[in-house]
Amino acid sequence: MQNLLQHDDFKQYYLDHLEHMLDNHFNPDRIDALMGQEGDGGLWDRVRQAAYLESDSPHGQPFTGRQFSNHRVYLNGLQQWELHGGNYKIEGIIHYVRMRYDSARKQLEQLRKDYPSGASGATFADVMEMPPKSKLP
Repeated sequence: MQNLLQHDDFKQYYLDHLEHMLDNHFNPDRIDALMGQEGDGGLWDRVRQAAYLESDSPHGQPFTGRQFSNHRVYLNGLQQWELHGGNYKIEGIIHYVRMRYDSARKQLEQLRKDYPSGASGATFADVMEMPPKSKLP
């Protein structure tokens, strides 16, 4: 990647595409909307069943050795609570997205000193589709 970014035309395109992705697809509001709420068909509904199959109850020990109960997965994955324990702190998904988004924006700002927004002249589609649903039962 470093060799590719040495080429000015490619670097300008890369930065413009990165900015497009941050503006339109990878930002806290967009990811929150994709996650959805329970029962609205968002990403949470698509992963909930698989996550909950690891235990017979909300607070029971998971069969797989996962260290979090179903209830804690729900709190972290849908309600965006932080999980704390022992030597770990796990951010909610939106908190993590916000941290990565802010970091990418800061890096982009530094790189934009040499390559202003739109320098490549490229345009990008605004439509990003949801991943296909599994055909498994």
